[in-house]
Amino acid sequence: MRLGGDPKGGAGATGEAPDSLAICIDLQRRHPPIGKVMVVNGGVEPLRIWIGGNSWGDGALTFQLEGFRIARLPQVYSRNVPAFMELGPDETFETPFDLGDGGWEPSVVEVSGRMLTAWFEIADSVEAREHHVWVGRIQSDPVQLL
Repeated sequence: MRLGGDPKGGAGATGEAPDSLAICIDLQRRHPPIGKVMVVNGGVEPLRIWIGGNSWGDGALTFQLEGFRIARLPQVYSRNVPAFMELGPDETFETPFDLGDGGWEPSVVEVSGRMLTAWFEIADSVEAREHHVWVGRIQSDPVQLL
């Protein structure tokens, strides 16, 4: 795994097969939902994805709770530049989440019996093409919140 902000090095192909990335939720607590999301490169080529801390990466991870979209609250950046990481074949990127920490909208209150799904989406953009960042949308299997 390599973090980067410059496009040198292995090119993360935007034309990679859609099933080369996978996502899953590792739930550690259900009320409110806390855990980590894992994005796995199951392909044979390295892929680049946006990382958080900027407007490109912060919006990539969202959740669905039975039809309701849960996204990070908008941020104000003192320096907003695209930053990516490169996932090699069979590498995993883990990102923690706490849907009760006040950083998500809408805030999650009662979730018993509902199904939670993670979505990871990177839209096509000038910056994604310039930095050879993977473009697409993947979703996890649903996890029941008991």
